[in-house]
Amino acid sequence: MSPDPSVNYLHARYKKFTATYNVFDTAVPNRTGLDLVNFPSDIADLAGNRIPQAPTWVISVGYDHVFDLGTAGTVTASASTRLKSFYYTDLFNYRDTRQSAFTQSDASLTWKPENKQFSVQAYVQNIENYRPLVYAGYTAANTDDIFNWQFGAPRTYGVRLSANF
Repeated sequence: MSPDPSVNYLHARYKKFTATYNVFDTAVPNRTGLDLVNFPSDIADLAGNRIPQAPTWVISVGYDHVFDLGTAGTVTASASTRLKSFYYTDLFNYRDTRQSAFTQSDASLTWKPENKQFSVQAYVQNIENYRPLVYAGYTAANTDDIFNWQFGAPRTYGVRLSANF
């Protein structure tokens, strides 16, 4: 078997885009943090900002090799890795929503007997154990501004048993 390379380039920027966001103004009388109908807002010009979740480069390579064991079946060894350049997770491109470039790799060994009615696979995903930022969001909540972050899955590994009917 041969390597399976892939190179993706994406120039994803807003050409024209404005967005509104709520602003808490202590100078305005009778304002409460939950008064969304009369809540003041500002307009942001986001032209030139990167589109969320859109890295400029994604480069990946994978390799599968099948070992024939004769009457004992086959073993398939698989490995892959991918590099993603930095990206933002929000449309405002806040510094706290920027994910730096990173790599993630996966590997597995799969055994199938000659009759191919079932298979057993041992696998590991995210070998580097790097948890990239997959979501970040800012919430203006009165005087308690909140930033939320979510991260990708850590390294996972296990064994799978599959059956064909």
